Amino acid sequence: MTIKQIISQLCNLREHCESMIDPAEQDCIWAYDVEALDNAIERMGGERRMSDLKIWLISGVIAVAVIAAAMMHACVVVASDCNKK
Repeated sequence: MTIKQIISQLCNLREHCESMIDPAEQDCIWAYDVEALDNAIERMGGERRMSDLKIWLISGVIAVAVIAAAMMHACVVVASDCNKK
């Protein structure tokens, strides 16, 4: 995958995360994901050359962060549903 392709995928992921933001929620985890992706995209665009290992590590860290955020969001939703009953 080229840096341009990686940045394109990160932009798509950013759009998805942004679409998940609930404006009514004060501390929305998706907003943090958007901020993290913005920073990653900016940093990748600012560096002309990256080793394959560095690209792989950045992609892996971002993927883990997105998965963790999604799991935390799911836990919050489940917990709030349990509290309503």
